[in-house]
Amino acid sequence: MSSLITVKEAAKRLSLSESKVYRMTMTGELYSKRLGRAVRIPEESIQTLASLPKSDTEILFKGGKQ
Repeated sequence: MSSLITVKEAAKRLSLSESKVYRMTMTGELYSKRLGRAVRIPEESIQTLASLPKSDTEILFKGGKQ
């Protein structure tokens, strides 16, 4: 089972703002779980996103398709 991390930690690992990580969880670009009011992200999701080719992550982080 993958450990769950906070949005703040995910943002730090991905070099993104916390608000961008929250938006990515809301749109489904980044899988997350809600525990009450808290949002937690499986570490496995971060590793999957970090392993994508640079061209794919640029499109994803900009928030759109080209």
